[in-house]
Amino acid sequence: MTRDEGNAADGRFLRASRRMLLLSPAPKARKMTRHDVEILSAVPLFSCMNQEDIQRLADRAVHQNYKRGEVIIYEGERDHRLFVLVTGSVEIIKNFGEKTRHVLGTLHPPAYFGEMALVDDLLRSASVVASEPAEVISIDRLNLREEIKKYPDLALELMRALSRRVRTIEKTFLNAIGTFLPICASCKRVREDTGMWTEIEDYISKRSGTAFSHTICPDCAKRLYPDFYEGVGIGEEPEA
Repeated sequence: MTRDEGNAADGRFLRASRRMLLLSPAPKARKMTRHDVEILSAVPLFSCMNQEDIQRLADRAVHQNYKRGEVIIYEGERDHRLFVLVTGSVEIIKNFGEKTRHVLGTLHPPAYFGEMALVDDLLRSASVVASEPAEVISIDRLNLREEIKKYPDLALELMRALSRRVRTIEKTFLNAIGTFLPICASCKRVREDTGMWTEIEDYISKRSGTAFSHTICPDCAKRLYPDFYEGVGIGEEPEA
């Protein structure tokens, strides 16, 4: 078995394992209490709403408890819930359950998460995992567009939250990759902090979760395989 075949097999195993996890019973949910309604009122996203509308959200919400290591959101799944963190902490993880697993950040109360899937209606872009026992309030199918029409300040808060998360991811990426990276002028390997030299793809993958696919550019194809290049017309513009 080649290295690529082995990596592909590992990936299939991990994806199958994740599907099995999805079959696990969800944490028990309980109805909202008056205290939970007060918590929602204190969340920055909902602080501009009146009590009547806060109660309307609470009527559609549930309170759930997650153990350390339990997955709250799975990357790649379609999910229409918004989550408010009441106690504990959660980690935002890219490629959860895979070798390229990478923690993008950690959230603490009264943070909220999962809102972007309600904005763009796309699949979840990362997993969220309880890094310690956590209590969350989840609101299903919140129509953010309609709420923003009534409360324009919601849009401003979403922009602030997005800005904070972009800055966090940028900082995490720079800390992982480094702003100064010694690279060999000949073989293009990079020197790690330990002094070892490693392939740049491996260095970046281990620190950022980036996956690489290998191909060949037209210039290299022409230099390495001139007969093949000219025979098939690689890099040529198609005729009109």
